[in-house]
Amino acid sequence: MKKIITSSSILVTVVALAVGATSAFLSDTEASVGNTFTAGAIDLKVDNESYYNRNKCAQVSEGVWQWQGSASFPVPGTPCTTSWLLDDLDNGRLFFNFRDLKPDDEGEDTISLRAENDAYVCMDVALTSDDDRSSNEPELGAGDVLEDINNTWDGELADRLDFFWWADDGDNVYEVGENALSEGIQTLTDLATTSPFSVALADSANNVWTPTAPGPIPGGETKYIGKAWCFGDLTLDPVPAGQGVSPTVNPGVTCDGKSLGN
Repeated sequence: MKKIITSSSILVTVVALAVGATSAFLSDTEASVGNTFTAGAIDLKVDNESYYNRNKCAQVSEGVWQWQGSASFPVPGTPCTTSWLLDDLDNGRLFFNFRDLKPDDEGEDTISLRAENDAYVCMDVALTSDDDRSSNEPELGAGDVLEDINNTWDGELADRLDFFWWADDGDNVYEVGENALSEGIQTLTDLATTSPFSVALADSANNVWTPTAPGPIPGGETKYIGKAWCFGDLTLDPVPAGQGVSPTVNPGVTCDGKSLGN
């Protein structure tokens, strides 16, 4: 998502003046050399604020991030990596790094976008694998087929994860009137398997935060994208506009995993 454009055009302008007379030929040359147009750096920075079962991945001291909250899992006080301050995504940042999902688990994240100059921004999300990885005895006993180590698309989890994305106002809560980006709730399989989930966030014809006023995100201004996920059935229950407090109070969505087996 980070793009830096730096380009220079050097113009050399020469103006020549020739004056003719019967007895003399006078010439004068004026040169303007080194005129330069240089595009400013966009330098898009991204941060993320991550919640898992309403526990927050929070910075507790310089460079130390831990889960904080009242839910029993993820265990409060244990390390987490899915929140960070403004940074470049190519520094190994991961929005999702959850390795022990259970039915009814849910999460909410708010992505912050900030560029030095006015910028057009788009977002692409693609599922790169959905691997079963292993076959345990209960799964095989329930009729599941044996894991194929040569097939990275034989998994089932992506079919059970519901997602919803929206243009947030920065409070991390889905509110009435906020613009949906994912055309409602979709499973991860439907969202990003056959083709990437692509959204023009801001360009000459679109702006997901101000749909009636398309154009770039202003330089130096922070914009927010909300995303919610549920291992089960996700339902939208938006908070009244302007009344969002925190995902720990009410994220504006609900998750129900009762329809899933263990």
